[in-house]
Amino acid sequence: MTGTGSNTGNAIYNDSSGTVSISKDGTVSATSGNAVYNNSTGALNISGGTVSATTGYAVYNNNNGIITVSGTALVTSANPYNGVQLPVTGTISLYDEYGYTTELLKITGGTVENTATGSGNAIRNNAAGSVNITGGTISKSGNGLYALSRATNDLLPQGAQNAGTVVGKINVSGSAVIDGETDNTLE
Repeated sequence: MTGTGSNTGNAIYNDSSGTVSISKDGTVSATSGNAVYNNSTGALNISGGTVSATTGYAVYNNNNGIITVSGTALVTSANPYNGVQLPVTGTISLYDEYGYTTELLKITGGTVENTATGSGNAIRNNAAGSVNITGGTISKSGNGLYALSRATNDLLPQGAQNAGTVVGKINVSGSAVIDGETDNTLE
């Protein structure tokens, strides 16, 4: 799959239960918008190729569709911290208004990186669902913020707060390599 985003939009916008797959030499990129915006229950499988965003999100998940990064995939952005708490920056950013507590992101291989010279996150969990990383490399170069970042409960969407849910954990195990600092992510 090859796609290029507009200056303000999304290269891929998934608003259905269908699965989006990016593999082998597939390239999805956005210059100032988002490369992939998942707004529904559909899964996103990135097993190869490159998903990139210059200043937007490489992957933004606003629902409970599971994202899987594996194989030789490269998910990259130079998404800088914008000074606003919500939504918080990240090459992959998870945010859902409904408080789903299912697994939202699974990484078994590939690379997820944030190359912003200033503050930015490689992965930001701002949702109740969990992140499980058992392989691959997660990195944040430059100054400030984190390779892995998890919001505090008061930054969850209001619907999730009203349901009494808490921010999902980021679990790291196996052969995963974390290159950069983490915040309150790991317990």
